[in-house]
Amino acid sequence: MTQPAPPGSYILRDLNEVGLPDHVSWFPQTLGWKIVGVVALIILVYCLYQYTRRWWQNRYRLEAIKVAESLSLDDPKFEYKLFVIIKRVLGHLNEKHQALYGDDFIKVVNEFPVKQPLTLEPILGQSWVSSLTSQKACLVNSDKEKLKLFCLNWLELHQNKEIQ
Repeated sequence: MTQPAPPGSYILRDLNEVGLPDHVSWFPQTLGWKIVGVVALIILVYCLYQYTRRWWQNRYRLEAIKVAESLSLDDPKFEYKLFVIIKRVLGHLNEKHQALYGDDFIKVVNEFPVKQPLTLEPILGQSWVSSLTSQKACLVNSDKEKLKLFCLNWLELHQNKEIQ
């Protein structure tokens, strides 16, 4: 088989093929746009670093909230488990708080800096501390609900001085 001959028309005889144009670069050609791009990239990396650092320093808070939310009011050791969660968070924030118990514990929780005013009712605090040592002083479900709500709010709103 033979190849077909190109058209022999007198109109197409002197026709030259036109090549494709060069591609247009998306990379900026002026120095000013390169500087703006580098500055924007530096700002983006810095913001990502700050976000990651804040997340890393606050991960204890998210874990404590998750564990506290999972506690059941019907659990016989509800008060103790909630106490351990708050105490571990306080110990994480300041090693001096690891030995706290009783009125000192309630005082530190109430005086700890928070973003919004938040205090544990003195009667509920005393009942909570006494329920930790005596099975006769168990909290009723309404008090357990108030205590759990207070602890969740405290975990969310307390301020860590290192993060600010």
